Amino acid sequence: MCYGCWEEAGKPTAGLAALAVVPLIAQVYDFSAVGGSLHIVLDDYNVEADHIEFCLSLPDITSAERACGVALLALSEEQRVAAIAAHDGFTDGG
Repeated sequence: MCYGCWEEAGKPTAGLAALAVVPLIAQVYDFSAVGGSLHIVLDDYNVEADHIEFCLSLPDITSAERACGVALLALSEEQRVAAIAAHDGFTDGG
C-alpha cells in the first residue's frame, strides 16, 4: 500500500464500516504478501468497483480474497481507501 496514494485521496479515516473490513484485508495478506488476487486494489489503490469486480472474476481467487473483495464493494471508494490505510497503520480510524 502506498502512503502517497492515501495522502492523495485526502487521508480519509476509517469509520466502523471500513474498520470492519480490516481483518478481511489481513486475512488476504496472511496468504500473500502482495495482496494476492486483490493486489491491484490493496497494494495499488485501484479501489474503483470495476477493479474489484475484475479481481473477483479471477479463476484462482481464494475464499479469503473473495470475502474481502465483496466487503470492499459494499463500501464507498473513500471508505475503501480508509480501510486499506487502517490495515497498513496509516490511520487508526480516528
